[in-house]
Amino acid sequence: MTLSVSRPRALALMLLSLGTLQACKSTTTEQINPPPPVPVLARPVSVLVIDSANNLPIPAAAVITVRDTSGNLSTVTQNRAGVATAAFTTSGGTAIFQIASTAALPQSLVAVVTATGYATTSHNFTVATSAGIETSAAVVKILDPPAGVTATQASAGTANPGGTTDAAVTVQTNPEPTTGGTASVTIPAKTTVTAKDGAPLTGALTAVVVYYNPVDVTSLNNFPSGFSVDIPGEGQGSFLTVGFNSVQIVDSSGRLASNFNQPIAIAQAIPAGTVNPLTEIPIAVGDPIPFWSYDTASGKWQSEGNLIVAQGPSGLLATGEVTHLSYFNLGWFQPQVACAVSPTLTIAGNAAGRPIDIWMITAGYENTIAIGLTASSMKLTDFPSPVKGFLYAYYQGRQVGTLAFTNLCAPSVGPLNVTVPPLPPATLGVTVQKACTEDPTKTSTVGSASVTVWGVLALGGPEELLGKGLTNGEGLLTIPNLPHGTPLTVKTSVGGTPVFADKSITLVSGQTSSLTISASVTCQQTGAGG
Repeated sequence: MTLSVSRPRALALMLLSLGTLQACKSTTTEQINPPPPVPVLARPVSVLVIDSANNLPIPAAAVITVRDTSGNLSTVTQNRAGVATAAFTTSGGTAIFQIASTAALPQSLVAVVTATGYATTSHNFTVATSAGIETSAAVVKILDPPAGVTATQASAGTANPGGTTDAAVTVQTNPEPTTGGTASVTIPAKTTVTAKDGAPLTGALTAVVVYYNPVDVTSLNNFPSGFSVDIPGEGQGSFLTVGFNSVQIVDSSGRLASNFNQPIAIAQAIPAGTVNPLTEIPIAVGDPIPFWSYDTASGKWQSEGNLIVAQGPSGLLATGEVTHLSYFNLGWFQPQVACAVSPTLTIAGNAAGRPIDIWMITAGYENTIAIGLTASSMKLTDFPSPVKGFLYAYYQGRQVGTLAFTNLCAPSVGPLNVTVPPLPPATLGVTVQKACTEDPTKTSTVGSASVTVWGVLALGGPEELLGKGLTNGEGLLTIPNLPHGTPLTVKTSVGGTPVFADKSITLVSGQTSSLTISASVTCQQTGAGG
């Protein structure tokens, strides 16, 4: 199987919400007081929602609904003001919230992501320490999906006031260009459709069906919560997929379909020549393939049995019956069996010790195994038993080395040969502040401000996330290992007003540059005493 590799999507970023400043009056001499500083959050959680087609934050406002691993609304999350809530709206693609100080750690939670025009997904995350966590979730834009994905939005008929459909209907995606794969849903006539709370869906029904091929990384990046999974009764392991799909149905009031009173059919094409990763020969008619469904609310997968591959109108096809909607995966669960030894990976070609990110990908599994590695070797621990795959090395967003492997349980792996630029990287210090409109010299710091640095590294290439982080109590964030000589855009994300303007800067190799991003706020006060 040929894999198309893109830079791993960026980790997640933090969001800031600023309060409204209040004026006060006195009978003494008028003066301008600086705005109060914005403090650093404790136990912050940031969820960045990115478009999987370009790895950029989505411009639309998304709603992040946080649930526990049983699917219930979170009782441990709060907004910036400390008010208990489980729903948060993104700004600039990012939503920020915090874990209550009274909640025990670690907390394992699920972020359900919904946005108009995008396929719904969810993402598991764990807050282990009071330092919080930055994480991200990739979503598919229905009218502009990434490579390896095809999506269709179409009428799924109508439902009467009791939630029952009149006629049978089938909604199918167009063939995905790389593999020709498709996915479809067929709802029989006289089917009662209900939401998760049991309420019937009524009126016009709209279906969104998305097919994800098992080849392109831009497709695999959308696997809900990643391929490393914990299956009840099976333990931890990873999926080896031959393709997956998602089906979403809403009514005219926006209610989301969850259950059906009789089985509906989910069909998925098997791309020609797709290899069974267990037998290493192409899948054929009559082969069983495990069938799985994903509960978006709880972030858990469950077995739906096996599907038998049949000959369809235009190729191999697997069809199964379900009474609920979710993501559906065709593939094998591989229990994690740790290697008996911890092999040493050697890296050659990085004599200058530049910080390198290393990414591993196998059939249906991807994982970042090192961030900012400067040494010439590293130990590989807790990896699955012998499996074939690739290691990719990245420097400042560019792929600088590749290594194919057949066994991660060998005493040594490598060398992974890399080619990195000879010039040292640059460093950027970003200060985020509020400044009085009446007197810009009166400023205050903004803690927990989200700062991201973007740039185009290759001519004609996409804009990429090159650095990120959260300002400290002095409103400062220092970002090392940035490219030199490339125009960069520095952005901040906020949840309300004021909105910080983007800034552009070009850095110099081996030097540290400073940049201040300021937001104007009304500060005028009458009277020295306030």
